[in-house]
Amino acid sequence: MKLAVPVSPVRRDFAPIPLQGDLRWAFDQASVAGYHGVELHIGHPRELEQFDVPALLRDSGLVAVSMSTGFAYVDDGLCLSQPDEARRLAAVQRISTYCQFAAEVGAAVVIGLMRGRLSMDPEEADSQRKAFVQSLRDCSDAAAALGVTIVLEPINRYETNYLPTVSAALEMLDANGLHDVKLLLDTFHMNIEEVSIESAIASATGRIGLLQLVDTNRCAPGMGHLDVQTIVATLQAVGYDGFLSIEALPVPTGPEAIQRAASYLRGLIPTLGD
Repeated sequence: MKLAVPVSPVRRDFAPIPLQGDLRWAFDQASVAGYHGVELHIGHPRELEQFDVPALLRDSGLVAVSMSTGFAYVDDGLCLSQPDEARRLAAVQRISTYCQFAAEVGAAVVIGLMRGRLSMDPEEADSQRKAFVQSLRDCSDAAAALGVTIVLEPINRYETNYLPTVSAALEMLDANGLHDVKLLLDTFHMNIEEVSIESAIASATGRIGLLQLVDTNRCAPGMGHLDVQTIVATLQAVGYDGFLSIEALPVPTGPEAIQRAASYLRGLIPTLGD
């Protein structure tokens, strides 16, 4: 397993993104702290236009792990479960734009908040589910044509009421033949929604595209009461050898948070990064 850190070229209040602002500075901080990859959190790929991201990655020795799309929903209201066809296709097009850039840097594309929230009206909610499945299929097809992986993130009930658990996400994917879509598991959300984080991880064996490791208070691992050691042991037992991304609040500061996380996790995983 290797370490990754979320970065954003735009400063966003209260977001669990440790490194925000100038990407040159962010990539340098990640590299100095011993990280191996970055997650690019952006509302639109144009936020990256002022930076030569491939060159920054090459110079820092980092890889682009993923592109997170949640701010397209937060900033622009783009939603993949929108029954209105024109608005749904606008959201799909935004994901396609992400995929085009992701293909250039070798990143996956994460779908989380862009699935939206389901209506309390049963008929409308059913229409939303159907719209999302079609959107996800459209996005997966567009991604596959570019050699990009789509990664779906289960998110807790306070942020969305649709697909909050690993089992719900897997059931939806399997029922619709979306076997190319991987899962992003986030221990902050799992701590709220899962009966057992370890059992949920085991149920997704072979289908985990990325794991975001953050403590119960959304600070760096080791700063809350999450049983990180058992979670790490479970990941090792199921053969997960991907990235552990520290999607944590910048507490006390972003650089300090990622340094604490790296030090703590290296104490648990001597082979981290090998």
